[in-house]
Parts: sequence; structure tokens; C-alpha cells
Amino acid sequence: MDFSGQTAIVTGASGGIGRAVAYRLARYGANVLCAYYRQADAAEETVAQIRAIGGEAVACGTDVGDAKAAGNVISAAMERWGRIDVLVNCAGVAHYGPLETTDLERWRQVIGVNLSGVYHTCRAALRP
Repeated sequence: MDFSGQTAIVTGASGGIGRAVAYRLARYGANVLCAYYRQADAAEETVAQIRAIGGEAVACGTDVGDAKAAGNVISAAMERWGRIDVLVNCAGVAHYGPLETTDLERWRQVIGVNLSGVYHTCRAALRP
């Protein structure tokens, strides 16, 4: 696969699957915007790993569950590289436990990130 000169945005790039996807895209030549929510240090670690193999990457904090914040990630990639070729939605949260002990705020967070976050980032990426 060759992603040379292409720009990729990976949400949830501060760890797990998102980190692995960001690294792999960079290995194949993509410039990668590593979007994260609370784990700035972990996202910077992903960026450092990408730069260590000669790739170009930046970290960008956002809450994909918020439409405006998700749009800011798209804007950041456009400002830096002038294009978006790949969007990978890996951001996700989970709250484990019985439904009767899951409060409404936790439920809203899961839906906001796991479902609405995909909607917000895809919609914002379609604009440019």
C-alpha cells in the first residue's frame, strides 16, 4: 500500500487500535493527524513513534462527541497539509457494568463518542 503524500486523520490515536492504525498509515507514507481526547501524553508518544520512522505526524486534542470540536480536527489537518484523504474513526469509550447501574450521563458519553463522533467527523470531513 502506498499512502505517500496523503493525509490521514485517526481519532483515538492515543492508544490501542487507533495508535496501531496511525503508525501503519505513517509507515505507508501518510501524514497523520493523531486525534485524542484526554491522553495528550499518549498521543504525543504515538507522534514520536511515527517521527522515529521518518513519518510526519501531529497530535490534536478534541472531543469527537462535540460537532464543533470534531470540525476543529478537520480544520487542523487542512491548515497543515491542505487535504484529507483518509479518516479512521477509532475513538471509543466503554462503560462496563449492568444496565441498572449505568447512569444516563455515562450512556450519553458512550453514544456521543462511539456513534455521534463518527457522524461529526465524517460530516466535517466532507466539507473540504
